[in-house]
Amino acid sequence: MEKKVSVYQQTNKILREKLKERVKELHCVYSIANVAETENLTIDDLMQSVVDIVPSSFRYPDIACATACVNGINYKSRFFKATKLKLVSQIHTGGKKIGFLEVYYTREISPLDKDPFQKEEKDLVDNVCKRVGKIIERIQTNKKLKEIEARYQILTNRFADGIVIIQDGEYKFANNAFSSMAGYDSPEHVVGKRYNRFVSRDFISKYDKSTIITSDSDDVQNTIEYQFVSKTKRIIWVEEKRNVISWNSSCALLCTLRDMTEKKKKEVSSIEETKQLRQENILLRSSLKERYRFRNIIGRSKTMQNVYDQILSAANSDANVSVFGESGTGKELVAKAIHDLSHREDNAFVTINCGAIPEPLLESEFFGYKKGSFTGAVIDKHGFLDLADNGTLLLDEIGELSLNMQAKLLRAIDGGGYNPIGSNEKRMADFRIIAATNKDLKKEVLKGNMREDFYYRIQVIPIKLPPLRERKEDIPFLVEHFTQMFSKASQYDGVPDYVISEFYNYDWPGNVRELQNVLLRFFSTGVFEFLDVKNDMPTNSDNSCDLISSEHQDLIKFVEACEKEHILKILKKNNWHRINTAAQLGITRSTLFRKINKYGLMQTH
Repeated sequence: MEKKVSVYQQTNKILREKLKERVKELHCVYSIANVAETENLTIDDLMQSVVDIVPSSFRYPDIACATACVNGINYKSRFFKATKLKLVSQIHTGGKKIGFLEVYYTREISPLDKDPFQKEEKDLVDNVCKRVGKIIERIQTNKKLKEIEARYQILTNRFADGIVIIQDGEYKFANNAFSSMAGYDSPEHVVGKRYNRFVSRDFISKYDKSTIITSDSDDVQNTIEYQFVSKTKRIIWVEEKRNVISWNSSCALLCTLRDMTEKKKKEVSSIEETKQLRQENILLRSSLKERYRFRNIIGRSKTMQNVYDQILSAANSDANVSVFGESGTGKELVAKAIHDLSHREDNAFVTINCGAIPEPLLESEFFGYKKGSFTGAVIDKHGFLDLADNGTLLLDEIGELSLNMQAKLLRAIDGGGYNPIGSNEKRMADFRIIAATNKDLKKEVLKGNMREDFYYRIQVIPIKLPPLRERKEDIPFLVEHFTQMFSKASQYDGVPDYVISEFYNYDWPGNVRELQNVLLRFFSTGVFEFLDVKNDMPTNSDNSCDLISSEHQDLIKFVEACEKEHILKILKKNNWHRINTAAQLGITRSTLFRKINKYGLMQTH
């Protein structure tokens, strides 16, 4: 036994050390990423931060130092000292070497340690150099963009930007810069054309009507950004600045357009890099230790580890997910974990019980309605799809959804939009569907209860949750979790061992939810109950805690008598060894000592 404990402690120590090193690596990468987001960042500021940050992520940070050279300029960390114990990696931009990063140990660690640097540390330095190269490229690009913007500012007085006058949604005037932007030889070919001709379809509904000005007091959005489409179908991003003027005795818009495609590309690149870092963080956190819980889901069994991996895969995708499992297996917890780990985490998570909504109300609940569209519609109401825009829509009991509603929902999923009841306005919403069910949806398709096209749209990523009876090795972790939840407000500190044995022998038709209810009932009343089978506190063969002889006692006195006798029995069984007794009773030693004093239990020889 002592040997097993020693092996476990040694393994645990190794895992803790690895975890500590990975956390330091992650902290290093994210510290550099934070520096990269600094406004007006220079290469000098970046490289000095890098040589200051990197040594702290090494095994022996107190004797680690770093130096770097970029474009012939040297940077050194505090207390730098060059030695033979050196780790080097090159920095490249655009495929060309521009410098290097070196990490030193200032003194020898061990005569036997010929290479004091671990593989993870070498990989970290290589990774840092790659990221630094990308950040330097971005700094150089930003510098060039600022230089271009400065030149644009000078050229504005010479009409370098596109300048137009728009009246009633039609171009009345254009300069040479705009006609060139639009793909025409001269401004005359632009005049008379509609504004929406050059606006990307995604932006027409948003900005087309805004060009019709009837009064100089009209509310005008001064600056807008959109995709501009030329005659040759060339698409660029433009920033359009607007002012209301008078043109031929009527109100019009004077607009200045500036090409901002490069700026947008930089923003997209930054967003993608942040997203990649975030996903790397998720995967790293998931692999740091053997998981006995994941978010709010409990379990260390192999089947649950597979479920955790599937959750991570689903979170990295935006495809629809279907979660299958018996009642009480935690389908909603899985759905919430996917949402919280996805890029939609900051937006709404909308849960709908499809089986609880009457058929006549389905359309109004999903799509919303306009005031006055039917009796009782006294205000406009947003539907579930409106509420879930940019978020996640959990369709619980999706197998109960009618065929008619499946068809209407399918149209919205496929991008066809939807109409609130009483409105001709077509709305669009960006949402991700997670369907939860305890039915075999493929069989529902064969029975004619589900449309085949609807089935394939929601069954892109299937996740199957195991019932509790197939992962009973997780019961101790679940019991510990629920004990921590319920025992604080209870007179019972833990669950006796004999009950755990009963848990292993029980099939749990209600799964984790039933286990939760059984434990809540125990910590509230002291009674264990499995469906219709009730087991009160244990009785002994001598009937000293017999229900018949105790029928006139109140519940608290009865439970205390049983508890006293059971503790005495286990103490005698363990020859009054209190540590073993506490372990067998499933309570702490301090709790056992308190109960021994409470009941006046004395060892007799």
